[in-house]
Amino acid sequence: MPNADQVQSTGRRRSRRSRNLAGIKSPAFARGIFVAMLALSIALVGYTAFKMRQAASLYSLMAPGMTESEVRYLFGTPSRQSADQRDWIYAEGGGAATRVRFNGGKQVVSIACSGIDGQIFGCPATYGIELGVSEDRLINRLGPPSSFRYIPDGKLLNYADLGLIFTMRRYQVTGISKVSKDGRLGYLPRVLWSVLP
Repeated sequence: MPNADQVQSTGRRRSRRSRNLAGIKSPAFARGIFVAMLALSIALVGYTAFKMRQAASLYSLMAPGMTESEVRYLFGTPSRQSADQRDWIYAEGGGAATRVRFNGGKQVVSIACSGIDGQIFGCPATYGIELGVSEDRLINRLGPPSSFRYIPDGKLLNYADLGLIFTMRRYQVTGISKVSKDGRLGYLPRVLWSVLP
């Protein structure tokens, strides 16, 4: 049979526990948790928007509108050039090549990276998409494309609002092109799409 001190000690422990549980069950605690979760969600959406904006402006440190001098400064002399000097080709590690296309004013119009001889690696990733990624994963990551068209043995998925064109063959990304952004969709729908589970 417990003595009076043991009964009193047990009673104190129970009252402390019930006070702790009462604090957790209080409306103020629930509001605090809600506000913290809301703040974390807003921070996640903001960070994702920042990363998407950053990725939409550059591809492999290059951006449409750069001059020939800027490209040479970043990447050096190209491995090959077209006869009209408008296409510069840089060999990437791992069996891929980046083609930089210039307009008549000697500014970058597009940057495209693709595997050589069927290789599916070696190009820089954009938005977490790299060569070899499946079409399903691409659409799950970025949402549906602005438009698409079929080409011989493949398909082009155009994300005009991001300035990206993905070349697909056999349901896999085989090329990534960065062009000037053109579209009204904007970042918010893409950001929301990318943070959804």
